[in-house]
Amino acid sequence: MDTVTGERILSGLSRVWKGRTTILISHRVSTIRQADVIYGYYARLHEKQLPEEKLEAT
Repeated sequence: MDTVTGERILSGLSRVWKGRTTILISHRVSTIRQADVIYGYYARLHEKQLPEEKLEAT
């Protein structure tokens, strides 16, 4: 999916998931910046971080 379409979808979804627990799978930094918590999964649960911590580490 191209970036513009992805941003449109996320914009619409952000209104829907507000106040709810939502599981979102993504490799895009722009998507994970909106998360409250990030879980890393590499064949098994590997890490749990705040988005700021993950972005600082990269």
